[in-house]
Amino acid sequence: MIRKWILLACLLSNVAVAAGLTCTGTTQVGGDYRLPNAGRNITPPNTGNAGTINGPGYTCTTTTCVVLFTAKTRPGYGTIPGANKNMTESCTGSWKTGYAVKDVPAGTVYTSPDGYPIYPTTIKGIGVSFNESSAGSYLSYRRWPDVAWVFNNRGQIDTWVDIRVWKTPEFTQPGNLDFTGPVFMQVLSPQNAGDTISSCPNNTADGKLDDRTCVWLSRILKGSIDFQSGTCNMVSASRTVTMGKYASNIGKSPWQDASFKLQCPVAYGYNSGVSNSYNQYNADGGSLTPNQTKNNSVKIQVVPYTTVINAAQGVFSLDAGGAEGYGIQLAWGMPGEQTTSDTPVKPVAFGSRILASSLNSNFKNGPYTLGGTALATGADGTIRMSARYIRTTGTVQPGPANGKVEIIAAYE
Repeated sequence: MIRKWILLACLLSNVAVAAGLTCTGTTQVGGDYRLPNAGRNITPPNTGNAGTINGPGYTCTTTTCVVLFTAKTRPGYGTIPGANKNMTESCTGSWKTGYAVKDVPAGTVYTSPDGYPIYPTTIKGIGVSFNESSAGSYLSYRRWPDVAWVFNNRGQIDTWVDIRVWKTPEFTQPGNLDFTGPVFMQVLSPQNAGDTISSCPNNTADGKLDDRTCVWLSRILKGSIDFQSGTCNMVSASRTVTMGKYASNIGKSPWQDASFKLQCPVAYGYNSGVSNSYNQYNADGGSLTPNQTKNNSVKIQVVPYTTVINAAQGVFSLDAGGAEGYGIQLAWGMPGEQTTSDTPVKPVAFGSRILASSLNSNFKNGPYTLGGTALATGADGTIRMSARYIRTTGTVQPGPANGKVEIIAAYE
């Protein structure tokens, strides 16, 4: 009997007992955090159709996702909620502190070129990223219930964060845009896996996410952008090219003029910022910097609505339900500059962009002076293009021979 009691005592000495921590301190739960960008013009390098997103996880390139605005609250630049070491925390056990976001608006989460998740906002094509900026690691805020854990058993921790507003590839309608992003948070949790939290300073649903997580700071990100389109407009919204009637045995029809004229917006640039703001609910009191990145050269892309037959030679298929065995071919330049061979001198290459300046010398190459334009006032913005029918494959069938393309001209 004595041996049994001794054995039981040894076993009990190795059993870990879960604890319920009581956490106390100064918190900042709820409210908005607003970015001060109203009245400041931004011309992004694209309003949409920025290109293919490369790699897994919707990873952006430096041209498909660009920073429009940055708010820095690093040590020395200011903090949220404000004064240095204004927030305190203490628990009856070991705890850790980290950062996360929740209530992310619907949409695609992209990955920035430097590896940060770009969360969608309520405006399509406008995203935001968050990274901690006090520990030197600049860890990105993860989506709750994932957390970027940074500190252990720290009694005084304010929220230092870098917030970036991004232009993502989706189309964004120009104008004065007000957007709402995710809720960003500083949270606390027990270090030991079996421990729970009995009490948080704020025991509401917003202040205690579950039995292991207290919220120490939370803000709904809100902002506004005076968003000027980076896309040039055609002087006529649409252009119809009359191709005429042709016998099915000719192989190629004469070239027809398919030229169009462009007008380009003011190149205000982008990538402005604010730092050194100590306001608890907005960055208005910080030091504002103007746009740092200039808009680059205007490039043109032609996108057929139907199947591309030969991208390098500028040949695409006709609309379904009409003539068959022929396609439409496009080439840069006037009809009189073209040849009768199958290969034009300068075919329109689908899937790639071409400098507007290479097609019309009135277009200046960038980067442009902030507030400048790609085309001098009064200069002719006509882009010369020609179109013809060309024999493709299959049986020739007569009928209507129509086709459509979209022309995208935008700052890079």
